[in-house]
Amino acid sequence: MNIKVKAGLEVVGVIAGVITVAILTRIGLDYLETVYGTKAVMNGGIFCLLVGAIYFIGSVLYDIRVSQLKYKEKLEEIAKK
Repeated sequence: MNIKVKAGLEVVGVIAGVITVAILTRIGLDYLETVYGTKAVMNGGIFCLLVGAIYFIGSVLYDIRVSQLKYKEKLEEIAKK
């Protein structure tokens, strides 16, 4: 398969996936709003965003620290030669 065609199909697939997730999220939020109320859904959404942000920050910090330790290890290896 041509690389440009493959890339185009992947982009279309990602866009379709994002649209599907957005529609399902909206339907789910509408349902939760009718069951629990607007305030509870907003609080739940904020909580999920905070948890996601904390996870993202922790993941980035972990990756940075692993890179620092690998760099230090490689530097010590080079210095021994």
